[in-house]
Amino acid sequence: MRGIRLLRRFRVEFNTLTVIHEANAGYAIEVYRFLKKIGSRYMQFIPIVEREADQTTPEGLKLVTPNYENSANITNWSVRARQFGKFMIQIFDEWVQKDVGQVFIQLFDVTLANWLGTAPGLCVYSETCGEGAAIEHNGDVYSCDHFVYPEHFLGNIKEKTLVDMMGSDQQIQFGKNKRDNLPDQCLKCKFRFACHGGCPKSRIALTPDGQPGLNWLCEGYQLFFEHVSPYMEFMANELLNKRPPANIMHSKLIKRQL
Repeated sequence: MRGIRLLRRFRVEFNTLTVIHEANAGYAIEVYRFLKKIGSRYMQFIPIVEREADQTTPEGLKLVTPNYENSANITNWSVRARQFGKFMIQIFDEWVQKDVGQVFIQLFDVTLANWLGTAPGLCVYSETCGEGAAIEHNGDVYSCDHFVYPEHFLGNIKEKTLVDMMGSDQQIQFGKNKRDNLPDQCLKCKFRFACHGGCPKSRIALTPDGQPGLNWLCEGYQLFFEHVSPYMEFMANELLNKRPPANIMHSKLIKRQL
């Protein structure tokens, strides 16, 4: 908080990243208003989804990788799908009435981009990924910061260039897998264009017919996208006609909601 006060004193813009988890999932409006109160105009909300193995690994660890195939359960602190959807809907409803054009929330921005058919600028909601590699303190490079595991090791900057590693067949295939490994349920979903199956790290659920690869947050995504559809269509139309999307705050949609 002292750091934020210092930034505000010198008029430095800052971004806040808030993890959505079991303990705060029921306090969406309180969280949103707190962030506005401290001066955050740029907000990211990251849902935490982690699993614990029934038995510890030889190294004594219980948290498991997204590709772990043995018995494991969602942790108590992970957010549930409907919790995530409702959390973002509650914030959206307040934002769309009062704060469009003043507060910028990453999920809302990328959703609007996908409604317009343009690049969303965030790998989670893009058709493919692989452009957000992670580099460790010793120079080791991995395909993604959610996949810092031996099978996703690309090399070390002391031995290879970033250009070579990011352009490698391994990394290109990693990015394509996000698109190519979707279950049938996702391929048929009317909101596929909006989430593209979400982040591969959270594709740990089974579809009703038993197919692997469904995103743990799928039901929450559907709740959110269904709710925001008419608003996104309005704002997308405003942008296409070179008008500000903030016009939605004075639209019939908002008057009907009030």
